[in-house]
Amino acid sequence: MTRIKGLDINIVLVVLLSVFAIAPLFQSGFFWGAHDARHSVYFLYEFDRSVLDGVLYPRWSPDITFGYGYPLFNIYSPLAFYLGEALHLLGLDLVSAIKMVFALGFVLSGVTMYLFVRRLMGSRAGLVAGLVYVYIPYHISDVYVRGALAESVALIFFPLILWCFYETVERPRALALVGAGVSYAGLVFSHNGLLMLFSPFLGIYLVFLVLSRWWQDLKRMPASGRRRLIRCGGALARRAWMPLAALLLGLGLSAVFWLPMAVEFKFVRLDQWLGGYYDYRDDFVYFFQFFSPSWGYGLSRPGPQDELAFQIGAVPVVLSILSLAVVLRIKNEVQRRMLVFFQAAAVIIALLMLTVSTRFWELLPIVIFAQFPWRLLALMMPCVAFLAGSVVAVAGGNEKPTGAIATLALVGLVLLGSFAYLTPQIIEPAEGPVSLAGMMRFMQSSDQMTGSVAWTHEVPTWSAFADHVIGEGQAPDLKVDLESLPRPRRRLAVDLQDSSTTSQELWVHAEEEGRIIFNIFYYPGWRCYILEGREGDIAEELEVVPHGSLGRVSVWVPVGEYYLLLRFEDTRVRVVGRYLSILSLVLVLCVLGREAYRRRKTAG
Repeated sequence: MTRIKGLDINIVLVVLLSVFAIAPLFQSGFFWGAHDARHSVYFLYEFDRSVLDGVLYPRWSPDITFGYGYPLFNIYSPLAFYLGEALHLLGLDLVSAIKMVFALGFVLSGVTMYLFVRRLMGSRAGLVAGLVYVYIPYHISDVYVRGALAESVALIFFPLILWCFYETVERPRALALVGAGVSYAGLVFSHNGLLMLFSPFLGIYLVFLVLSRWWQDLKRMPASGRRRLIRCGGALARRAWMPLAALLLGLGLSAVFWLPMAVEFKFVRLDQWLGGYYDYRDDFVYFFQFFSPSWGYGLSRPGPQDELAFQIGAVPVVLSILSLAVVLRIKNEVQRRMLVFFQAAAVIIALLMLTVSTRFWELLPIVIFAQFPWRLLALMMPCVAFLAGSVVAVAGGNEKPTGAIATLALVGLVLLGSFAYLTPQIIEPAEGPVSLAGMMRFMQSSDQMTGSVAWTHEVPTWSAFADHVIGEGQAPDLKVDLESLPRPRRRLAVDLQDSSTTSQELWVHAEEEGRIIFNIFYYPGWRCYILEGREGDIAEELEVVPHGSLGRVSVWVPVGEYYLLLRFEDTRVRVVGRYLSILSLVLVLCVLGREAYRRRKTAG
C-alpha cells in the first residue's frame, strides 16, 4: 500500500528519511567555515534591518562595504532571505533561521523530485529519486561545505519546473499553466546563476517534449496532402502555446526582481565577480573527479588538486549506468523517451564541465556569470536522480513484492553512500557574534561583501562608519561626510532630523551654495528633495550625482534654511517590474478562482 486514507506514504518516507541530511543542522553551533556561511547570515542580517525599517521589498543594503551600502537585493535573488526572515520573525535567531532554511531546502527538494518522478515512473521510483536528490554529494556539499543558501533553495524548483512543464505539454490545463509559471518564478527569485544555467536546459527540454508529443499526434493523423500539413501546424501550436504561456507567466510574476536586475546590473562593478577567483577557466572539472570519493572543505583551485569535491556519488553513478539497461526493458514509450533524454542530458552536462568545452564557454560569454563550470553539477542532480529512480521501475516494478525489496535495498544504499559526508565543520566565527561590528571585521579580514558600484574607482578597505561601529557597537545615524563641508561650519551646517536604512532627513543652514557629500555609494534610485517644513510636501528636487573616486552620493544645495530629504526610491524600471508582477499575480488568482468555480459547479 502506498496510500493510507488519501496520504501518500512515500512522501512521508522522503521527509522522514531526509532526517540524516538535516540532523547536523539541529546540533549546536554553525559551520562558519563554509564558503558562503557568513554571507548567508549577514545578508539575512541586512534583509532583516530593512524589513524592520518598513521596507517590505528591500533593494538597498545599507551596511555592506563598510557602511557605504550596496544594491544587493536589487541584483541578488531574495527568496531564501524572505524564508529566513519569516522564520526569524517567528522567534528564531538569525543563525537558526538560516539553518532551518537549509533544512527546508533538503526536505522540499526531495519531495518535489519525488512528485516529478512519481508522475512518470511510479511512487517507488519517485522515492528512490527523491532520496538520491537529497543525498547526492553535490547537494550535501552545497549546504555543509559551501553554505550556499540561495542555491540550496533553488534546487527545490528544478524538479517542480520539470514536472509542471511536462504537464503543460502532456495534459494542458489551467493548473498546469499556473504551476509551471509559479515554479519558474520561484527559480528566478531563488538564484541568478542557476537561473542562467537552467533556462537553456529548460528550453531544450520543452522543445523535446513538444516535438515528441507532436510526433505522436502526427502519427495518428490520416495522410491527406495539404490538409494534413495544416493539421500538423495546428497540432504543433496546440502543444507549444501553453509552455510558452507558462514561461511568460513566470517572467511576469518575477518581473519585480529580474527586470530591474537585468537593466541595472550594469551599474555595479562586474570586475569584482568575474575573473580572479571567479575566473571560470580555473574551475573546470577533471574527469576522474566525478568518481573520486575524496571529500574536502576547501575551495576550488586551478589544476586537479582541488580542495572541493566534484563527485557525482558512487550509488547515483552505478544506478545511472544501470538505467541504460532499463531503456531496453521498459515498455512504456513515454518513459523510454524521457529516460533517453535525461541520459543524454547527463552526458552533455558532464562534458560541459570538462576542459574540452572551453570553446563553448568562450563563445557564450553570458555563461561566465555562472562563475564556475562545476556549478553545472546542480543540473546533473535532477538528471541522475531521475535515472536512479528508473531502475526501480523495472526491478520488480511498482506493484510486485520484489519491487518493494529492490526499493528498500536502493534506499539503504543511497543513505549509506553519502552518510560519511554529513559532517560539517562546526567552528566559532573569528569575528565574534553576529552583529554589525562582526560584519565589519569579517569584511575587513576576508575582503568579502565589499561590492562596489560602477562609479567607484577605488574600492574602500575601511571607513569612518566602520570605526564608529567598532567603537560604539552600533551604526552612526548621520551619513554625511562632515569633513567635506566648508569651514567655518556655519557657512554650511547640517543637523540630522531622522534616518533609516534608505533615507536621511537633515536640517540645512546654508549661507552660501555648497555640496553635501554622503558616505553612501551612488546608485540609480537615490533622490533628494527640499521639503516645505518637516513632514511637508516636496518643494524642490535637487540633482543627485556621484562624487570622487568612491562614487559617493552628493547634492549641490542652495542658500537658505530648510529640511532636506535624501531617499532611495524605485526607478522607472522597478515600478514597471512591480506592476507586471502585480498584474501577473492577479491573472493567477483569476485563473485559480475560475478553476475552483468550475469544479464546484461540476461537483454540484
